[in-house]
Amino acid sequence: MSNRLYNFLNSSSILLVLTLFVSCQNLKSQNSIEYFNFNPITKSEFERAYQNQTNAEFVESIKDSTKLKMAFNQIDSTYNSDEVFLAEQELIEPNQLTTFKLYYPKQDIMLFYIQDYHYEKACFIISNPIYAYARFFGSYGVMSKDGYWIGFKRDNCDNYLQLQICKITNEAIYPLHKFDFVSVDLNTNNSEGEIPNVFWANGNKVYLRTIKYAEMNEIELYYEIDFGK
Repeated sequence: MSNRLYNFLNSSSILLVLTLFVSCQNLKSQNSIEYFNFNPITKSEFERAYQNQTNAEFVESIKDSTKLKMAFNQIDSTYNSDEVFLAEQELIEPNQLTTFKLYYPKQDIMLFYIQDYHYEKACFIISNPIYAYARFFGSYGVMSKDGYWIGFKRDNCDNYLQLQICKITNEAIYPLHKFDFVSVDLNTNNSEGEIPNVFWANGNKVYLRTIKYAEMNEIELYYEIDFGK
């Protein structure tokens, strides 16, 4: 994903807050400077795009138990007041909210999930320990080969989904933008072995499988977010 996406996303300091509708083709940031394309696509286009997916390679376990223990210890000193309060409500210790999720060997980045009320926060362990204090949207998150992270947050409403994009290296993490989705949700009903609901492909694009709720019906919809324009 090249420097084109990073330069584009990093060029504006104001977070994007967007309401996405099916009819939208071009969505504009609040600072009236940059554009990107949010395109409805077909199921077949979604499936073809996955053939060129560029998700980062990961493993779900680490053989080096010492490295894993050190990472947990690093997180232990970072719990904020909200996380401590949630643990107290659940009658557990704060570290029991935390689980190891993935390791990205090429980037040497460890991903942990910290449970919140309605979603998982992402905590990344990299070479700089200060970033263990940082929290990002984690649910259904996917990292690209170029180190771009897309993660989601759901508050107390099933069809109100928030999306966050970050740039992650082994030395630093750069929060870039957040988006709000209204009236659509990720389709988490897909069966085992089916194409994931979210993936990076074609260098600078994110593909989403969603559900729109309409009059007690669930309509499956597919989208492409193109940051290359």
